[in-house]
Amino acid sequence: MSRAGSGSAGCDAPRRAHELARELELKYFGCGPMALLGAFRALGIEDEGALRASMTMVGGLAGTGETCGALIGALMVLGYVRGRRGLVRATPETEGPILELGSRMVNEFRSEFGSLSCRDIQRRLLGRSYDLRDPREVEELHSSGDVERCADVVGRAAEMAVEAALGEPC
Repeated sequence: MSRAGSGSAGCDAPRRAHELARELELKYFGCGPMALLGAFRALGIEDEGALRASMTMVGGLAGTGETCGALIGALMVLGYVRGRRGLVRATPETEGPILELGSRMVNEFRSEFGSLSCRDIQRRLLGRSYDLRDPREVEELHSSGDVERCADVVGRAAEMAVEAALGEPC
């Protein structure tokens, strides 16, 4: 496991995160893990455990259509890079900065996509929502080309994660 420090990835890291996450989503599928992995790769982070921990963050919390998995993956990246280190008691000093960054990312995501809900984002972008627990609907998502629009959301979430994790304008 390796951790990237603030600013160590360079000014092109957000764009790279977007591109990597989008490509990963189209190849492997799984919005939360692919947002996390795209951002990690852009930041130079390798941690299979974090990737595995994100595997149920697909299709809006384990396929339920609730909170967008790509956003959750992005928030996991932010916590991984900027969160408190070790098991220490939460205080306003330890939690305030990360909660502020996370809140800004959530608000930006909501503003850009009109919702935090996977189901609502799909309806807005695709004109319908898919039940990603149903193999037939997953196949339809891919065969219709709608997965391309989902990949755009995944890419944007990874980009937001890297911007927030770096915390410095380029």
